[in-house]
Amino acid sequence: MQICNYPRLLSTLKCDLATPLARLLLPQSAGSNGSTLKCDPATPLALPLALALMVTYFFFPASASAHTGQASVATRSGPAFQVNAGFNARYRDGNWVPVQISLSNNGPDFSGMLSIAAPSPFGGPGHPTSTYKKTITLANGAQKQVTMYVPLNFGAPGSTQSIKINLLDDNGNVVRSQTSTLTSVGENDVFVAVLSDQNLGFNPLYSISLPNQGGSMVVEPLNASTMPDTATILKNFNLIVLDNFTTSNLSNDQLAALQTWVNQGGALIEVGGPEWRRTLSTLPTSLLPATINGTSTLPAGTHLLPIGGPTGGDPRQGAMPGTVNAPVIVSTATLAQANNGDLQSATILAASSTPLIVQAHQGQGIICYLAFDPTLAPIINWPGAGVLWKGLVLRALGDGVLNSSNNFAPGKPFQTGGLAGLLQNLLAHAPPSPWLLLVLLLGYLIILGPVRFLLVRWRKRRDWNWRIVLSSIVIFSLLSYGLAIQQKGASILSNRVSIIQLNQGGSSAYITTYLGTFVLDQGDYQVHIPGNGLIQPSSDQQFNNGSSADSEPITTIIPGQNGTEVNLQGVSFSTVSSLLSEQDLKMPGGITARLTLASGTLIGTVTNRLSYPLRDVYVLMNNNFVRIGDLLAGQSAQVHLRLNSSIANPAMTLADQIAESYQLPTPYSAIAENNGSSHQDELQRHLAILSALSGEGEYAYTSCSFGSCRGISVVSSYLPRLKGPALGTTNSSDPLLVAGSAATLIGWADPSSQSTNTTNNVTVNGTSPSGLQETLVQAPLNVIFSGTLNLPPDFITGQIINVQGTSVQIQPTGAYTLTTGNLTFEFTVPTKLQVSNLTISEPSNLSKGAITLPGSGAGSVVDANQLQASLYNWQTGSWDTITLNNFSFSTPDAGVYIGQGGRVLLQLGNQDSTVGTIYFGRPSLNLQGTIS
Repeated sequence: MQICNYPRLLSTLKCDLATPLARLLLPQSAGSNGSTLKCDPATPLALPLALALMVTYFFFPASASAHTGQASVATRSGPAFQVNAGFNARYRDGNWVPVQISLSNNGPDFSGMLSIAAPSPFGGPGHPTSTYKKTITLANGAQKQVTMYVPLNFGAPGSTQSIKINLLDDNGNVVRSQTSTLTSVGENDVFVAVLSDQNLGFNPLYSISLPNQGGSMVVEPLNASTMPDTATILKNFNLIVLDNFTTSNLSNDQLAALQTWVNQGGALIEVGGPEWRRTLSTLPTSLLPATINGTSTLPAGTHLLPIGGPTGGDPRQGAMPGTVNAPVIVSTATLAQANNGDLQSATILAASSTPLIVQAHQGQGIICYLAFDPTLAPIINWPGAGVLWKGLVLRALGDGVLNSSNNFAPGKPFQTGGLAGLLQNLLAHAPPSPWLLLVLLLGYLIILGPVRFLLVRWRKRRDWNWRIVLSSIVIFSLLSYGLAIQQKGASILSNRVSIIQLNQGGSSAYITTYLGTFVLDQGDYQVHIPGNGLIQPSSDQQFNNGSSADSEPITTIIPGQNGTEVNLQGVSFSTVSSLLSEQDLKMPGGITARLTLASGTLIGTVTNRLSYPLRDVYVLMNNNFVRIGDLLAGQSAQVHLRLNSSIANPAMTLADQIAESYQLPTPYSAIAENNGSSHQDELQRHLAILSALSGEGEYAYTSCSFGSCRGISVVSSYLPRLKGPALGTTNSSDPLLVAGSAATLIGWADPSSQSTNTTNNVTVNGTSPSGLQETLVQAPLNVIFSGTLNLPPDFITGQIINVQGTSVQIQPTGAYTLTTGNLTFEFTVPTKLQVSNLTISEPSNLSKGAITLPGSGAGSVVDANQLQASLYNWQTGSWDTITLNNFSFSTPDAGVYIGQGGRVLLQLGNQDSTVGTIYFGRPSLNLQGTIS
């Protein structure tokens, strides 16, 4: 017996023994593997059978191929995996998404890597510029689940993106491959994560009607196994709801991530009720706006909807009854004493002495505590349950629920801000060592001068002059070329700028690091970055380099236990490769403050409880700052800051004011000041970085084409910049301030300290590159009020708690446009304040030249003086109409407009469509009085 020796095609023909025709026609048996026919060449039927099978193969290839594929899958052994990408295949564009991979192995022991090519925001599907890998080992019969993280940027909201996951062996060969498709939630959608041990009772939350056009609630259930342990991943969500959940199942890292996410601008709703102990007792105190101590029962008929919020109709008419005709179990609590007087915590609704809804500002975020559970009876059967949820969502998200223009979405974190451009300017002009050049030049001069003269005189050979000159030219030319080659191959510089934003309380922080590596030779470079940060190529690197997608280096990122390996492949000659790293960081100690605002002056002390000294420290408030100087570890410093009484100049950011205090031009540009030189002293570098963070200077993109216009925080540097003059900081605090905090401390970590940042030990190709390391520390500071109160303008700004109508739109400047409808703003004032005068103000310096009208035919654009304004009178229980004269309204009868918890309610709107489109900013509240 032998393999049939027919022509080449026939000799490789394979048959399935299960085919009845083969069994009937072939007198001989198949080989042991059951796949290759063995026959005798003398067998008469062998050739006809082979021809018949060949005809079948060519005329019916699809069925044969499909059958073969199914058989191979069924019998194939070795490692296999399943992928669950994103949050139920959804994500928020411009964020990192988790990719959970479940692996199994029914074959021999396996080792290799998982590989994911991240879709490129500028390279397209065929040109990914970064690949994320993870080392995998699987023994026979083993099962393992790993989670990888991939950034997904700049896809159209609501569109789909596909990522390909490959399993590679040790030789880089693809063993298994799978493609996963994800859908980005819409730009106007609200992405909500729900942590609950029950799935029932949330229908009123799912069905909320949002005031923006086309927006809807997208709800994702999470549990202890799917809850991310990194704040960067949680940024996919606008809102997190914690209700009837065993919080003790969360790890310390997950709780720390939740706290950091809130500090970075997240909104958290916490539900108490009969299960408060299981849900809230294990939360950190920094995440609890009230101290919960038990339960009680409210009688039937208790009001459960706060005044000013949604009522199911016109708030003036009270369309929805705010009571339930049954007893309600609530958790009892008292406001945390640490928050008294600093505007951080306020009671929104109470029944006698029991707070029912409490709101707290934590860093840039907000926390709402609800004392009763709307997913349980009798609330779940109450018609007002949906109105209650809507009020909580509007309160928590504010501007985030409004229609936005120019693809601008408010409330997202300030990302690149021109720092990649700054890194390039600091590195791109890096010269060879000045000492080498000096030695080379001096040697050349000495040989041509004294040495030549002495040799000629000693040997008495005048004809040696031209020989020595010619020899010197040749030798020093070779030395110069050799030095250039050496510098080209060996000179590697790495500059790093890190921003550490301390969480309120100082126990943890969020750190963003911009790392620029400059090389004088093309090729591949291996960068090792300590720590467990999430790393990606900087989004504005391509535009800074002026390169196309095809010329971008391919970046391979491999996280490990001792840091992350970044392989820069195909780096071009004399370019800067920029990386962006984000991570949560435990930061014991922090910054503590004892600051009091009295009679228009901020006084007190700030203390550095970090393990390293700070240099060039400032305390900032809105349109105000004071320089502290250096602050050693454990040292305290006095603060004395006289606040400005004038309205902030929209063209002057705090970075401008600091530069101006040193009598330097603004917006400050150290490169321009030094005529293009990259050499700057410490103060110049610090001012340059502050300018870049504020979206100013030579580091922002020119002609307002990309990035952020002066004083405007944007999502990323790809958003279109606005044409025209500076637009100011309407509706948003200065970029250097921690939003939601009364005051902010900024300072620079001492560069000699090794405990400031894990990126201090970065290596490139195994060596530590030279370069600069600058670390900016940003900390929120609490302020209490005392004595005579004289607040600066725009110190207390309104918070949106209700929206009527769908024509309200938020502009990239942070201002609003409205044709018909209204907004309700809430202000919170110190509860022990004896107010003598109350003033409501609207920004009067808004430019109308850079707005997008909410629809065609909207008519002319008019200012805030055309608004119909009302203040809620707590004594009469009605809305009092007020008139804005010259953008403000003042009254000495302030007490009637300050309700329980220090709430002041203002409604701004318009019901006359013939007026046109009204363009206005966020209102502010100013008070005069004394603190008892």
